[in-house]
Amino acid sequence: MVDANADSYCGRVQDVPEPVVTDSPTDSPTYAKDYIITADTKCDVVPNQERATRLTQFTSQDECQLRCSGRKNCKAYQWNGKRNVCIIFKYRLSMEVVVAVKSSDADRVCAIVPKNTPSPTATPTTTTTEEGTNVVTEEETAEETEVVTEEETEEVTEEETEVVTEEETEEEVEIVMDCTLRALLKFDFDSPNDAAYYGYHADYMEVTMDEDETEICSSDNQNDLPAWCTYENSSPDGDSAYVANVDDWFDADELTTEKIKIFNAAGRTVEVYVSHWFFGKDYYPHWEEWDDHMLAAVLKIKNMSSGTQNQLNSEGWSHPVDMNTPTHDSNGDINKDYQGNFKVTVTCDDSCFCDASFELV
Repeated sequence: MVDANADSYCGRVQDVPEPVVTDSPTDSPTYAKDYIITADTKCDVVPNQERATRLTQFTSQDECQLRCSGRKNCKAYQWNGKRNVCIIFKYRLSMEVVVAVKSSDADRVCAIVPKNTPSPTATPTTTTTEEGTNVVTEEETAEETEVVTEEETEEVTEEETEVVTEEETEEEVEIVMDCTLRALLKFDFDSPNDAAYYGYHADYMEVTMDEDETEICSSDNQNDLPAWCTYENSSPDGDSAYVANVDDWFDADELTTEKIKIFNAAGRTVEVYVSHWFFGKDYYPHWEEWDDHMLAAVLKIKNMSSGTQNQLNSEGWSHPVDMNTPTHDSNGDINKDYQGNFKVTVTCDDSCFCDASFELV
């Protein structure tokens, strides 16, 4: 190996360590591997479906690590003790994808097999004939040319090629990687003039994944969104689903909509919080038909990836309203009886079929 320009590399194939047999919990061979393991982490990456395996038969991180050690081509694994889910990655991950999650009693780790960096070897030599053609010597051929012998072929077949047996088919469920949900928060009219009441009303969304409150997808995080979501508002300056229906008095009618897309939702739990934004005061409550506390935005969640599902609830969800329960009390303070917040919890299985439940919060 010799010095070269930046971003140029020379590498050699290393010998694979001999398998080390373990007696527990199986008699399968394992491979000597070092792991970089940090507690309370996850692999923040969408697994390559063809080169990652999701396993649900294990009950501990040790079993998940043992499965990785039993696969020559396993380069990383993720263990989620809350769900007893083990994902084996058959390609190398960088440390940049290891992110912290909320600490809990259950083990959650992203473990990576670091890449070995061999020491530089002596500069290879070549033999030149009279015609100037490079000739590879017998020694070089033995050291650097990959020749698959009959013995190696048998080893590759047994150790590297994944043969899915009937037993493995029952145990290993392939996760649907392209599982996308769309959460839409909007009013059930297309123009502010179509609103049943005059006034101002604003509701907004916040979305979390797998109860991890350190990553929130919302208008407040538009400059630092999690990798698993996108946020859009129908107005460039919008930060909520907002309606201003003031007729022609102020020439300030407005109607905005929020849209959040959630990716890689298969086998995960998504929580969509909708909250009412209380203004500093109840504007013009005594004006005729100025009952904006009756205007509640509607949340609809659509499954974009399932052939058997569309809207999870065709009518959608919204917070309750009552004509006799305004947003502010007679003193102008926020009315504690106004129920403006709710949560929809969406749980998707590995085939991206999702269930949803509603609760006031």
